[in-house]
Amino acid sequence: MISEVVVALVSGGVGGAVTVYLARQKLRTEYRAEAAINQLLKHEEFKKRTFEAIKYRLPGFTDDELRKLLIRAGAVRLRSDRDERYGPYAEMWGLVKKNDDAIKKDDGPPALQPDAESDCPTCPWA
Repeated sequence: MISEVVVALVSGGVGGAVTVYLARQKLRTEYRAEAAINQLLKHEEFKKRTFEAIKYRLPGFTDDELRKLLIRAGAVRLRSDRDERYGPYAEMWGLVKKNDDAIKKDDGPPALQPDAESDCPTCPWA
């Protein structure tokens, strides 16, 4: 009876220690990813970056996980300018501090209908 209790306590302790270790590893990975995102978005040459460029440099996260990390790092999603090389529908991200002007003039999501000259094959209305 006592040996069964000891085995149960040891098993529970080892299981708990493994759980704590894995949780710490996940948090450490997320913290380092946030720091990398911050460095990418603080780069002096770029005010904003495409989601695809950020995703390329930080593999191993789903799109939604990466968006959550971007928000925790202090980034916001921005509208792409029509004259940018990525097109009007590219998902752009930048730090709030570096994009005050874009945030002030942005009035929300783009209209649900594209204009006549635009072509967006991945849009829901296409």
